Amino acid sequence: MYRSQPSQLGMPSSDKSEMDNAPHLSVKTPVKILRETPLKYQSNDHINNLQEEKENFLKFGKVPRFTFAGAVDWLGINKKKAEIRFDFFQEARYILERVRDVYGSGDVFLDAAFGERISLGQASQTVLQYLKSHGLDGSLSVFWTSDLNCSGKMLWQGPNVRYNRPEARKFTLWLKKSNENVYLREHGIKSLMDHEIGTHFVSFLCQVFRGYMLLSLLIFLFTFEISW
Repeated sequence: MYRSQPSQLGMPSSDKSEMDNAPHLSVKTPVKILRETPLKYQSNDHINNLQEEKENFLKFGKVPRFTFAGAVDWLGINKKKAEIRFDFFQEARYILERVRDVYGSGDVFLDAAFGERISLGQASQTVLQYLKSHGLDGSLSVFWTSDLNCSGKMLWQGPNVRYNRPEARKFTLWLKKSNENVYLREHGIKSLMDHEIGTHFVSFLCQVFRGYMLLSLLIFLFTFEISW
């Protein structure tokens, strides 16, 4: 039976209540709820001061100065083309306010596109059912945490690529559990799974089996040449 697993970092009582009240599904995929992402799972682009900088920007209009967990030169954030400018700030503000006045807040669009909001327990059940229906139950672990920079992301851990041991990799799906995750909705969570599982996880699996497919092809050609 599926049960949520509290981590060593603890599980907020509200999250535990939501998970316990959700219908249980017989699956092999573990689901864990964390207060924050453990250091060993933080990628270089993990933002350490996300909430503080977001609050400073929304309340005081201060341009964010993010600190990252590792080197992020590949993001190009220090290049001139990434510089934040306010040349057309008033025009942009007018457009946004005009759209809001005519069509309502962004929640109207989200409700129409992704359905009503759902609980953490309902979202977890949808994720597990998605994995099971696609024959991927037990292929990865699912983690909910509140400090992700995005709605969700796939990660793998294991031997470096150069060691060519893809079968030893372990895959994890990380999902943002806060209300800031716009995909925590009836249809939104399925859309997120189509992207994270259907795109990223399948790509990871293709990397895993590509080497075996090439080896099988070489063996076949070598055997064919000898028999010929």
